[in-house]
Amino acid sequence: MSCTSQRTVTINAAFLREIKLDHLELTRLLSQTETLFSQGVPSWTEKRKAFDLLAKVRDRLAMHFSLEEAYGYMEDALEVAPRLTGRAFSLRAQHSELYRCIAALSEFSEDLVSRNTQRDDLKKLSVQVTGFLERLRAHESAENELILEALDDDVGVGD
Repeated sequence: MSCTSQRTVTINAAFLREIKLDHLELTRLLSQTETLFSQGVPSWTEKRKAFDLLAKVRDRLAMHFSLEEAYGYMEDALEVAPRLTGRAFSLRAQHSELYRCIAALSEFSEDLVSRNTQRDDLKKLSVQVTGFLERLRAHESAENELILEALDDDVGVGD
């Protein structure tokens, strides 16, 4: 007779729906941002568009991080795989850092809209936004890997 205990992860359907909608909107905004800034330096006429887009990304990212933290999906996964706790806390700590970065970029872009902007300022914004997008992608990928690793433990992929 085996006396092994098996833990499982419970996922709330309403939460998943909300996360999915949030993720779709965030993905759409990030794609638009990447398109605008991948062309190099935004034109003078695109300054306002860049500001509006970065403000929307900032607001959506605040919602995204809040949903992740409020619903405790990582905690559920960590109950199954406590060995991942260090990585999970490190990823959660990145939320405030990433948010501060997008808030600063949004503020900088607002400043560019309200004054006579030099091309160098627009180039600086473009480089910083591109770097931010890379960091955010790496963060989201690391979160997904952590959750999948925890779920692999739960499902028993190695059985």
